[in-house]
Amino acid sequence: MVVVVVGDGMVVTETVGRVKMVDVVEVGDVGPAPPVRKTTTTATTDPAPISQRLGMGGSPSGSSRSRSTFDPLSSTVRQTTTDRQLSTSLERVRPTIPDMATVASFLASLAQRTRPDRAAAWDPVGLQFGDSENAVETVAVCHEVGDDVVEAVEEVQPDLLVSYHPLLFRPVDRLVRGRSPAGRAFRLISAGVGLAVTHTDFDAAPGGTADSLAAALGLEEVTGFGPVQGADQVKIVTFVPEDVTDDVVAAMSAAGAGRIGNYDSCSYRNSGWGSFAAGEGAEPVVGEKGAFNLEPEMRVEMIAPRSAEEAVVAALVKAHPYEEPAFDVYDVRSNQALIGRVGTWSGSLGDLVDRAAETLGDIGLRFAGDPAVRPGRVAVVPGSGSSFVGAARRAGAEAMVTGDVDHHRAVAAIDSGLAIVDPGHAATELPGMAALVELVAGLGVEVVDLTGDGTGPWSRPG
Repeated sequence: MVVVVVGDGMVVTETVGRVKMVDVVEVGDVGPAPPVRKTTTTATTDPAPISQRLGMGGSPSGSSRSRSTFDPLSSTVRQTTTDRQLSTSLERVRPTIPDMATVASFLASLAQRTRPDRAAAWDPVGLQFGDSENAVETVAVCHEVGDDVVEAVEEVQPDLLVSYHPLLFRPVDRLVRGRSPAGRAFRLISAGVGLAVTHTDFDAAPGGTADSLAAALGLEEVTGFGPVQGADQVKIVTFVPEDVTDDVVAAMSAAGAGRIGNYDSCSYRNSGWGSFAAGEGAEPVVGEKGAFNLEPEMRVEMIAPRSAEEAVVAALVKAHPYEEPAFDVYDVRSNQALIGRVGTWSGSLGDLVDRAAETLGDIGLRFAGDPAVRPGRVAVVPGSGSSFVGAARRAGAEAMVTGDVDHHRAVAAIDSGLAIVDPGHAATELPGMAALVELVAGLGVEVVDLTGDGTGPWSRPG
């Protein structure tokens, strides 16, 4: 047993097998006095679950409402809360980090799992502020950047804060201390702590928020539904001689085309014939002047973010051997992420409500539908998912678990044959927060868990 005194309290840590027990007690009350807070681990030191859940398509484990202390190999999670009042008087253990990471390299590793390129177009994921070249050893993880989180960050001084909910959803014209998103940003910047966000990208990622919610509720045979419109994309098509196709594709790839998740240089190629007649002043690379020419060519198609369109076109033209390269640019909607999950359920709607209360909490829990009905397929969307009611029904769901469902959407859902279970916005995201903490812990940094208990701003009356 190890006793660590920090601030006004001490941390009593006892390791039994592979489970670490953490008790936080007040100084002077050690011994028979009851602990103020107690947490237990919900994960082992085996790194396999995180690699399976985030990047290898495995099934995520369930999530408990109690927060955990998790030690995956060289990483350490320091728990700071089991209730809405955050505390930072906890054990500080420095992991062994092989190479010093920077904010940029850490976020690049995180992006391999979360796929920020597939976030909703409106969602400001990634680094919101901070120096991408700063070194990173300690990363705090939170559900939402509230004043309590900022206070904890000011005390703990991590190198980076990773938040699930964006702090700055909209542009701001001033950063002034105060009780507002801009005010909290001011405090974090003043503390020298950068902020990165993974939100709808983590919802849709394998093992992310949607998968974690489905697993916590016990759904089986889970598949995705509900495509999300990401950032604007274009498809660029050109026609090149076969012997230079690889060169043109390489140039377009270097300019930002052909990236799909963790794959790059993605292209589609098909052989065909191109025809032309070279007129006066032309200097054709192939064929003859003054004659009709029919030449073998490869059709090459690559997608790119709209933001990279100009650079990709310039690279194409530079690498293309023709005097007048032919190319087309199309607006496309492609490779959209699926933000919801739908799976089988063997119990009644009432059983589903009970399971939601047990795993997600009952502070804001409500439901619409006959509790005796047995919905064979249940859809889940973490957070505010009422706009996916129609998509859930078309996916074959007979019940849906999500947050922020208003009166009229609930009535429309019931009319369509879809029961609704609404535990609250933050509660439906709670299982995903445990997965996010575990993901960050697996990236070779010390982690401070500030994710809270999933109640959000709400409290139970009385």
